[in-house]
Amino acid sequence: MRNGPYSGIEVKVHEYMKKILKRVEISYEKEGIDTKNDPVLEIARYVINEMGPKGHFWRSKTLIATANAWKAPLRPSIACGALLDTLHLGSLVIDDFQDNSESRRGLPAVHILYGKEMAPLITFSLITWVDKEMLKRKRRSRKISNRSVRILDEIKDATDKAILGQGRDIGSRDSIKSIDDCINFYELKSGSLYSAAMAIGAILGGAQEKTVNRLRNCGYKFGAYVVQIKNDLCDVFADPEKLGKPAHEDIKRKNILSFINPKEAMDLSESSKKEVINELYEICGSRDIGDLTDLLGYIAQEQNALIKEGLEKYLAQKAENPKIEEEINQQPEKPQPFNTSLDSYINNSPDYVI
Repeated sequence: MRNGPYSGIEVKVHEYMKKILKRVEISYEKEGIDTKNDPVLEIARYVINEMGPKGHFWRSKTLIATANAWKAPLRPSIACGALLDTLHLGSLVIDDFQDNSESRRGLPAVHILYGKEMAPLITFSLITWVDKEMLKRKRRSRKISNRSVRILDEIKDATDKAILGQGRDIGSRDSIKSIDDCINFYELKSGSLYSAAMAIGAILGGAQEKTVNRLRNCGYKFGAYVVQIKNDLCDVFADPEKLGKPAHEDIKRKNILSFINPKEAMDLSESSKKEVINELYEICGSRDIGDLTDLLGYIAQEQNALIKEGLEKYLAQKAENPKIEEEINQQPEKPQPFNTSLDSYINNSPDYVI
């Protein structure tokens, strides 16, 4: 069980994710499909039952914390959070396929275990099942049908933007020519689900549309400027075993570190986190958003800890072997995204990392 705000809630979220899968299996059985031997369901069981519980559940926790600030019931918050985390799993499957990563969350990546042909298929299946689940929720309750429609719209919009982000990740990163281009890409790839999390949490609590819009924008900013920038730094510096995936995957293509150095990237990420939290206090007024701000701070700090640990490991290795940087640079297919030495990044890293 993970630490941090809402520690333990991931168990309930994961239980609901398994319920989504179970309902799909039941619907398939009614159509005469052999669910025990269906290849898509076999992979879905692996993704949801094995990979699922190893995640952080940050998106669902963000939704639940936002909903709690608006005094929304916990049960629908958990259900909607499970939908977002199911979508996130789908995005990870296709992301690993695109990067040809061998592992995710300490487990073999889907395309490694089941073949490259199946990876896109399982992502599309998870997206479809989330849509069906939302439509079922809409039909079951007339009382909150309007909110259900709004939530469905948020999930569909987040899905569309995440797909656009993945598409840009594959074929058009060369079109990224500035920091602004990079952030726009990050808002699609990473910001979309965080924006949906904050917007849906507020909708569940009956917030006004103007408030929902402002919270959605906060989610975009947090996902892009905080989570994704730190992800890029983790990709360079963090221990792959702690990260749960191979290192140096993201820097094979353009990212924020193509335009600014790691210190500048960390400074931008940390200042953006503070701006998001300050804006949340302005939006929410007298509402108690302590759980939400604590959670966002915890997410950022968890990533900072991975970066710091990786840097300390490198420094320890260099103390034993002064030529380690030269050896790293000579590794085959090791991308070099920066224009100066690795030591210069470490020397210029901010105090809150080192």
